[in-house]
Amino acid sequence: MPAGTNGVRKYLPELASWFISILTLVYVLRDVLLNARATFAHDLLFWFYPAYKFSAESFLQSRFPWWNPFTHGGEPFYPILAQMRWFDPTTFLVLSVGTWFTTDLLTLMAWDRLLRELVFCLGTYALLRPWTEHTVTRCTLAPILLWSSLTLSSFGQDGFAGHFIWAPLIVKLVIRIVHDRDYRWQNWVAAAGLMGLTGQSYFFAGIWTFLFFFFCGIWRFHRERLADLFRSTGLAAKVGVSLLIVVLMSAPNLVLFLEQDRLVFPPRMLDPTDEDRKSTRLNSSHVSESRMP
Repeated sequence: MPAGTNGVRKYLPELASWFISILTLVYVLRDVLLNARATFAHDLLFWFYPAYKFSAESFLQSRFPWWNPFTHGGEPFYPILAQMRWFDPTTFLVLSVGTWFTTDLLTLMAWDRLLRELVFCLGTYALLRPWTEHTVTRCTLAPILLWSSLTLSSFGQDGFAGHFIWAPLIVKLVIRIVHDRDYRWQNWVAAAGLMGLTGQSYFFAGIWTFLFFFFCGIWRFHRERLADLFRSTGLAAKVGVSLLIVVLMSAPNLVLFLEQDRLVFPPRMLDPTDEDRKSTRLNSSHVSESRMP
């Protein structure tokens, strides 16, 4: 039997695990992903969907939504774009391909969230797989990642996916540079590009916090790796180019900080206070008691 065939057969159990896990996830979320019979809660409904709908319609009409004409007599729309990771390539992939199958934007937004979680789960799989020795362990990675709150949380609150969608791949590249001593330019540029994607949203803090603790661990347990890194050839040029890429890609998010005190966010004005919630519960209980015979 050809060696290539043996190589493919070696991965079949893991591929089957991913295939079954994804099908199970789609079945569980079928009302959201396929039937358009379910909607989202709180932030996704009040915040992200209206912005997504306006942005997606503009994109599908080949018009980039720099300007929102519907509030305050017209105002810049790009701060909201930065908040919702609109510039992430997964967004454009879903809109470009998904419209071949449906024009329902609520469904497309659900597919967008699912694709982001698949990117995160596959990145985590690529990060963890080299550290696993047994096929059974590797096959358990897919259901653990896909069926956990890591995936399901993005359908209720967008923060987790926003913070960590590219984190596993960034960490994998940093491990390749620092731990494996692979100092080639492509590793630096790829890591910088993914960090720049993270910097295009205000969900940027997660990856920098993660990297801070990662380097604390390297400093504590593998200082010799850092010493080798500092002695590597062309370090200054690689660091300089990487920082330039991150800064330039993060430029859209800088607008968000400059404009944050000039914007009103109506959905937050709809959130009931604790007193309102208590009053609602009391009124509901009074109504129930008044209806009792």
